[in-house]
Amino acid sequence: MSLPNMPVPSVSLPSLLAVHAHPDDESLFSGGVLSQHAAAGSRTAVVTTMWWKGATGSPP
Repeated sequence: MSLPNMPVPSVSLPSLLAVHAHPDDESLFSGGVLSQHAAAGSRTAVVTTMWWKGATGSPP
C-alpha cells in the first residue's frame, strides 16, 4: 500500500506574544527569548498591562 502524493504544507515560523504586568518586565524576564525569535524571523509582540486602585483610564 502506498500513500498518495500530497502537497507538503509550508511551515511558517511561530508568532510569539509576551504579556507582562509591568513596564520593563519584557526586558528583564523575556527580552532574550523575544530577541532570539525576532532574529530568526518570527513575529513578536509585547502587551504590557497595568492597573492601580482608583484607575480612571489615565495615570495619576
